[in-house]
Amino acid sequence: SLNEEKTDLTEISENIEEVKPVKKGKSKLIISLVLLIIVIIAAVVFVPKFLNGNSNNNSTKNSGADISANKDNEDYEKDTNKNSNGKIIRNDKNNKVKPSEWTKEINVTTPSDNVTFNAVFYEDEEGKCLIRIDEVQKFVPNAKYFSFEGTPNIGNEIDNYINDSFHMAMLVGSNGEIGSDDEYSYLYPGKELDSTFSLLVFDDLTNLCAYGIGKFEKDTEEDGAYRFAITECNYDFSQLLEYNIERFYSSDYNLQEYIPHTEVKEAGVKYFVFGYNMQSNYELQKNVQMFHIWNQATSPYAEFFMRDISEFEKRGPRQGATKIYYLFDRNKELIGFTTRTAT
Repeated sequence: SLNEEKTDLTEISENIEEVKPVKKGKSKLIISLVLLIIVIIAAVVFVPKFLNGNSNNNSTKNSGADISANKDNEDYEKDTNKNSNGKIIRNDKNNKVKPSEWTKEINVTTPSDNVTFNAVFYEDEEGKCLIRIDEVQKFVPNAKYFSFEGTPNIGNEIDNYINDSFHMAMLVGSNGEIGSDDEYSYLYPGKELDSTFSLLVFDDLTNLCAYGIGKFEKDTEEDGAYRFAITECNYDFSQLLEYNIERFYSSDYNLQEYIPHTEVKEAGVKYFVFGYNMQSNYELQKNVQMFHIWNQATSPYAEFFMRDISEFEKRGPRQGATKIYYLFDRNKELIGFTTRTAT
């Protein structure tokens, strides 16, 4: 023990005092040997403790590095929105986007960004710009699918916009087999130039080859022409799709209480999010809509997508289509769903 070692050192010291005078050479040799013994004893006592302390520190640092690496390998797991029972839960207050961030400028990028250019769309005699695959292929020749929709500012992560796209909803609804085939949409320049749009272009089911997130601008040099900034890229989001499929189908997305659409106000509904105008009710179309509204309801940006119940009537389906809605109370908690069909 340390006390015993101290006693040994004391005895050595006492012995030194009792050493009878010797010749000078022998005296130096004895002193050197004693000092060497003292150094050896000190090394035995203190060096292991020092090394052990460093070992503990290094162990802690390595653990931290491992945790950090694991987080990097769990890009999609870290944002999961379901609890251990697969229930839909609202993100906690720390995960919600603050109102002060709502109006920040959008600056979306991907790790594979290439050139950025202006795509030009032309207004027809009815005052709208038709956006469909053959128009998109004029500036992205290898385009096979695309999604075009109005969007709130949901940050600068491209995954947020891919998740909210019709293309992703089709992929999840079909378990990765079908994209946004035969997609078309319209821009109404007369009333939508102040709105933000998302245009995502895909050259394969799970590869984004070009995108634009922002506002259209009137071309000052050509009447009826409107420019939209597009950036070429090569972004594979197959892992994001796998994650979405797993978390969606393991959740309770379809176990919410059904509330007839004629009774939403009486049921205490204050806000809603809504799906797409879809022409049929079979399982694929249901899953496509359900993923879309479920993704919005569980997003940190959920409040951006919510509409006040006063808009419920004007957000009805088009003729011959069915639309699904998630319904929220005044605290913005999910309380049920409803469907509406226009015959």
